[in-house]
Amino acid sequence: MTYRILLLLALCGVPVRALADCSLTEIGVTPLSDLGGDGDYQGFDGGLYGGGANEAPDAHRCAALEAARAIAPIDGAIVMISVGMSNTTQEFSVFVTDVGARGDLRAELVVVDGAQGARPANVWANPDDAVWVEVDRRLGVAGVSPDQVQIAWIKQAEPGPANLGDFPDHAEVLQGDLEAIARNLMTHYPNIRFAYWSSRTRAYTNERFGLNPEPFAFESAFSVRWMLERQMAGDADLAFGGDAAVAPLLLWGPYLWADGTTPRDDGFTWECSDTVDDFTHPSPTGRQKVADLLMDFFTTHPTTTPWFLGVDVGDVACDGGGDADTDTDSDSDTDADSDADTDADADADADADTDADADTDADADADGGTASDGGCGCRTIPKNDVAWAILLAPLFALSRRRR
Repeated sequence: MTYRILLLLALCGVPVRALADCSLTEIGVTPLSDLGGDGDYQGFDGGLYGGGANEAPDAHRCAALEAARAIAPIDGAIVMISVGMSNTTQEFSVFVTDVGARGDLRAELVVVDGAQGARPANVWANPDDAVWVEVDRRLGVAGVSPDQVQIAWIKQAEPGPANLGDFPDHAEVLQGDLEAIARNLMTHYPNIRFAYWSSRTRAYTNERFGLNPEPFAFESAFSVRWMLERQMAGDADLAFGGDAAVAPLLLWGPYLWADGTTPRDDGFTWECSDTVDDFTHPSPTGRQKVADLLMDFFTTHPTTTPWFLGVDVGDVACDGGGDADTDTDSDSDTDADSDADTDADADADADADTDADADTDADADADGGTASDGGCGCRTIPKNDVAWAILLAPLFALSRRRR
């Protein structure tokens, strides 16, 4: 209906404001990781963990380091999965390919892309939804089982967050679904130890009722932070470790948001060319950027290197000096085929998620479109809308000018 109104306005000579284009190079918001303890976003301070901190408090971080050092192969494999929507699978499938191309990772590591197009947070929050069955199918294709899963990377969002209210209302809804997903991970994967979380990348659209525009994409980071704060405060609904555990240990993974072309403190930017023509899903360059952030995180973070690399880099706060143990576990009970499981065939459907999917999923996450067998999330255009799409093509070609 929005498209039809725009078309009528254009035909009547009424100026139409571009709802999404490459001119949105900045929205004037400081990334959460750069905001600091003295910063303020609608009454909330900065830092991924609050109080300006981008690392977990010592108690939580040291518990995580201890858990990381305890990870060992289960029946010959250490399995890592992704959980999320179309953006997640498009980015993680590139990461899976990059993992397979490396020769320095732990041989028992098996990485499986479980994320699925058209499957946002409110779907994964249901423990009985078919998305979990699909992950199990993909695990089977990779030659592993749910009982071998010990790590997950999760990137989630709600479809059309503006319909859930302004900040913080929509972020609180997402927080609730993320917490349900954390508990579902423990239900479906009883040996899972870690869940690493990322929020959305930058959108080049501020169309309020669009797929996931700004500032909603930025604000989704608070959903992750508030969930982590609850676990670090000892909330029983997110308890980890021991007999009372209902969730894995939760930590931030890489933070993906930057205000467009304005560099973060670490120099990271998100260009308009990093999105496809819906200004939300990642283009090939955007996918590779996220895959690179994932690789950098998992090859350097103290809680990941023991099981990802087989190298313990230590943590000064936890080790009283960070005396690193560089045991690579080269003589562990590695299955000869497990290294091969880390390449792109760890998910037989990953290729479907990494090609034209980004352009055709415009987005099923937001409108309930159907996902293909491989989690493509490709949607079909209703016949009644085909004519409108043809008529609107010139109009949107004008509004989607790239610099």
